[in-house]
Amino acid sequence: MNDSTSQARDRNSRRWQIIAVVGILAALGAFLWAWNSSQSTAVAAPAPAATAKHHHHHKAGQKIIVVPAAPAPAAPAPAAVPAAPSGYFAALDAAGIVAPRDWEISTGQRIAAEWRAGASTATTDQELLNGGLRADHLAAMDNAIAAYL
Repeated sequence: MNDSTSQARDRNSRRWQIIAVVGILAALGAFLWAWNSSQSTAVAAPAPAATAKHHHHHKAGQKIIVVPAAPAPAAPAPAAVPAAPSGYFAALDAAGIVAPRDWEISTGQRIAAEWRAGASTATTDQELLNGGLRADHLAAMDNAIAAYL
């Protein structure tokens, strides 16, 4: 196989990787939009207040207890993603790992916490693979997490 064929194959492979990432991001965006739409809370009108007026269709001595609707709980503010050292991002970038920064931070911090709790890299590497990280990026991701988080 000559160099131009190999380069063309590499370009094609990179294009498909980019298309796959864009597709995944689009699907994630659609999911988040739909999820956010379903999480909106509707404000219900409070129940009517009880009146002292006697209604003839009730049995004598029957009490009517009206419980006003509880106010809808306020939506919690989204948790801010803590910053990571710039060396962490540089290590991931140098390894060719392309992902949203908030994913890189939250995933790295979660994996580091699991290691501190006693999880093995075999366990966490499987989680990374299940999450979409390529097998050839596992060592670089593990090294960046160990060095910076």
